[in-house]
Amino acid sequence: METFNLALPHNFSFQSTVYSHGWIDLAPFAYDPDRRILAYHIIDPTGQTLQLAVEYSDDHSLQVQYDKGIRSYIKKVITRIFRLDEDLSGLYKLADESPQLRWIADKSVGRLLRSGSLWEDLIKMICTTNCSWVMTRNMITNLIIELSPGKAFPTPEMVAACDESFLRKKVKLGYRAPYISELAGNIIEERLDLEAIENWDGNDETLYRQLLQIKGIGPYAAGSLLKLLGFYRHPAPDSWSRKKFMQIFSLSEVPTDSEIEKHYQSYASWAGLVFWLEMTKDWYFRS
Repeated sequence: METFNLALPHNFSFQSTVYSHGWIDLAPFAYDPDRRILAYHIIDPTGQTLQLAVEYSDDHSLQVQYDKGIRSYIKKVITRIFRLDEDLSGLYKLADESPQLRWIADKSVGRLLRSGSLWEDLIKMICTTNCSWVMTRNMITNLIIELSPGKAFPTPEMVAACDESFLRKKVKLGYRAPYISELAGNIIEERLDLEAIENWDGNDETLYRQLLQIKGIGPYAAGSLLKLLGFYRHPAPDSWSRKKFMQIFSLSEVPTDSEIEKHYQSYASWAGLVFWLEMTKDWYFRS
């Protein structure tokens, strides 16, 4: 195994990023909480499956071990996963000015763990809709077991090579099978430009509408994907976070999405991230 270190922003927390949302529970991520090592597999542009292991170093860097591959590509993947190039100074300024949010800056939270590629994030998001978390985890695991030769998430080409019936019955994607098959084809045929989405520098509402055009992506999934792309205006609540909001604010009934949006509207472009951090605040105070 070869090793290199990546410098970190001063406000980076390894544990807070790893546990920022459910992606850590989905393959090909595997986290050892005792050793605090995050393992991950990815297929590089040459078709090789790379095995990576990442841990926090005392010199405030990430130590990355890998078995093979081009170091520059691996650095790009790790930077994406941990969002090392994202500027959260606006969030921390907002938190410093609000006593109830000051913990956000104190805990250095706000970086939401991403997959090694937008393609993987898209598929995982589609697989979180209209089902339990157990089903989500099973679908992602099945995709890897049935389609990928290693332990990495399958490429669009691997998915497109399967017929819809296989995806529906063997991988157990159900109604999502044609959506995911079409998405893979659109990427391969360049009808959907993931690089343009990844590097979006335009209006976030325009991007939101573009994401909604992808079959299988509704308002919750589109808003959640925006967060993974660095746009935080949409709270995008789901059934779990609606109930958590009701519990936190001692409401007698589950709030509507518009009520949640109104509650956070004063945070403007950070509204969706503040919402998510408040809903998960207890995660960051576990021993």
